[in-house]
Amino acid sequence: MLNLKVKAFVWNMIAVLSVLLGVLGSMSAWEAGNITFIRMIVQAAFFGVFAYAAANTAAAAKRAMYAARRRRRNNVVNHPATAVSRPALRAA
Repeated sequence: MLNLKVKAFVWNMIAVLSVLLGVLGSMSAWEAGNITFIRMIVQAAFFGVFAYAAANTAAAAKRAMYAARRRRRNNVVNHPATAVSRPALRAA
């Protein structure tokens, strides 16, 4: 199973590839005359939205990773001698 750091990296790479292959590929095909302008706009919008969604998924994985790290750090069981949250009252 992939951990959250690897999942975030994979989603970031999917977002980058979506921009490179989708948006730039659509523009290149339009400039070469293989597709119409309207089709280029539709493809660029589709791949742009997909890249945006993939980047947000990567950000969510990173937030989950940081939250899991914070929970792991806060769930440490302290020794009873050091677990006192306030100092003991002493008689004067």
